Amino acid sequence: MLSFVPPRRPGLHDAEPSSDALLRRLAAGDSQALATLYRREAGPVYRYALAVCGNAAWAAAATQDAFLALAPRPPAVAPALGTLGAWLAGVARHSLSARWRQQRREKIAAVKDAAVEGVQNAMSEAATLGAASVVCVGGGVLFFKQVVVSY
Repeated sequence: MLSFVPPRRPGLHDAEPSSDALLRRLAAGDSQALATLYRREAGPVYRYALAVCGNAAWAAAATQDAFLALAPRPPAVAPALGTLGAWLAGVARHSLSARWRQQRREKIAAVKDAAVEGVQNAMSEAATLGAASVVCVGGGVLFFKQVVVSY
């Protein structure tokens, strides 16, 4: 599978300024600095996100989220704290985590909706059958009809 950004080739970016210099230029409003950073870092960030999630669309969106977070307020990346690539990969990872949480919430909501619908259907059926009580057990429904026994 081809990624949307070609892999970085050694020597291709050697003449470009350092990440620190580009971040300073970006903070000053230089859009070319963002373009250079994107060319330099997008491929590795995308491949990392793809390795983490296995979904090309999600990996591309996470990469985009990372650069959208970078553009308005570039971080002050200190060598002791890690590289810009590591910061971008962390933002991409957080973006993927947010997607997974949202997907999980949607699945839970769908299961709850299906359960509520199932109980409502069971209650309706019970009323039709004249059952006095309904018990839902492990996906099945038990109907109890009141029987009056006289001696």
